[in-house]
Amino acid sequence: MSDKVFVPDIPQDRLLYSNCWEDADLLVAALDPGPADTVLSIGSAGDNCFALLSRSPKAVWAYDLSWPQCCLIHLKKAAIAVLSHEQLLQFLGFQESTDRLQVYEQHLAPQLPPEVWVYWSKQAQVIRQGVVHAGRLENYFAKYRRYIQPLVASEKVLDRFFSGPRTATDLAFFKRRVRNPIFRGLLRFLLSRPMLQLMGRTPAFFNEVKGSVSAFLLQQFTAFIDNPESYKNPYMQFIARGTFPNNLPFYLRPETLGLIQQNLDRLHIRQAAIQEGMRDQAGITLINASDLFEYMPRAAFHRFAQRLKTEVPTLRRIAYWNLMVERVLSKDLPDDFVPLQLDPEMQDQIFFYQRFVLEALKP
Repeated sequence: MSDKVFVPDIPQDRLLYSNCWEDADLLVAALDPGPADTVLSIGSAGDNCFALLSRSPKAVWAYDLSWPQCCLIHLKKAAIAVLSHEQLLQFLGFQESTDRLQVYEQHLAPQLPPEVWVYWSKQAQVIRQGVVHAGRLENYFAKYRRYIQPLVASEKVLDRFFSGPRTATDLAFFKRRVRNPIFRGLLRFLLSRPMLQLMGRTPAFFNEVKGSVSAFLLQQFTAFIDNPESYKNPYMQFIARGTFPNNLPFYLRPETLGLIQQNLDRLHIRQAAIQEGMRDQAGITLINASDLFEYMPRAAFHRFAQRLKTEVPTLRRIAYWNLMVERVLSKDLPDDFVPLQLDPEMQDQIFFYQRFVLEALKP
């Protein structure tokens, strides 16, 4: 087996994501961490690493190739540790605030490792605006809100969309709106591969994608709008309004925040490929691989699967998402991995993913 580790070309000059765009409720329920578990996770924006802490695992190891993403997790960790719930929502950017920089300098900067402090000392404008709005993907969503959404959805229409259970009249109304030809044409343009590469996602993340990106995402978006339960979706609330007015992310809910605060010392952050965590951290039982396999060539994915079975023999469960590229461990190595059945009530709240996968090593 080759020791070569596939590492995509990740820009190190800015945040790619300032929120996690994988369903934390689904992830926590599927992995079901407990006190005996050691979790290895893609770092991303940190939200889902914090969510996993709510179940009091032995440790959560957050690995990410991006230094800005690691610095964001450190900053959120410090904010969760020392700020009240209201202060936390204001500082991060979910509520209005005029003193974020002052809060950072007085309360958070002293909590940061020196090398992380150096990074944030040069990011005053990002802190002032609220860090949850600073990611490349979040800026992409902001362009959608500014230029395309107003064509079919005024604030009154958005209020109607998110207000509660749908009537047949509501469903027919929104089906017509999402099929508006001008809206669909502009949305198809915004969702095209060139525009996503320019403004939304790192170009390297599309290397394995075949077919039309815009056609797939437009189909997913339309099916989501047609769903009678879509008004409950907190992630769509952020895309449409730039915040979570009715349903906070898992890690910021009052009922989970206290548990996360108690377990913050169990979160360890590393700038490295997750494969290094597989090699270096003993006793890993759970893995959150996010959508890591989306941009892996098939040969690199096969090498990853082989490394996983040999380097993490203690693995109990691994969870991950496929967006537009099918990568499934139990199909690649059916003698070594087995798919696990999900509770039918576990519905993925992120509409653009093709599938959520939960698997285990065969005994």
